[in-house]
Amino acid sequence: MRSTVARRAGLVVLVSLAILVPPAVAQASATYFGQSQDPASRGYRPKTLQVAGEGSFAVEKMYWSTWTNRVARGSGIGAQDDCEPDCATGTFHRAPARVRLWRPRRKCGHEVWTRMTLIWLHGPPSGLPGYSQKRRVQWGLAQFPCE
Repeated sequence: MRSTVARRAGLVVLVSLAILVPPAVAQASATYFGQSQDPASRGYRPKTLQVAGEGSFAVEKMYWSTWTNRVARGSGIGAQDDCEPDCATGTFHRAPARVRLWRPRRKCGHEVWTRMTLIWLHGPPSGLPGYSQKRRVQWGLAQFPCE
């Protein structure tokens, strides 16, 4: 009888701890994307990646297949402004793309991704200037200082 009561008490303690203490995996994967390259404006598994600070490039309709503390992978629709005649009045061109976020670093008190690789699945969208015609593009992210 006594051992049954002790086992039940132990089980209650274990269940209580499991409920109250979040798993280490959830804490370890709290790495954020700094929207518009600003680590203070961060998103966790965002649906849209604002890559360029001035708004000329984004990845929309993101679906994340992986998001850990070391790498995030997903796919979405890349949208790039052709900036013709200027970026304010340019046209956005869209195409499907795969995204990989990597190299997390501590910025503004949070872990943020500092590198992004984008691969256009069927080549970059047509109508962009020559410098934008690469199939694989890499960016440095979270470059702005904290405020």
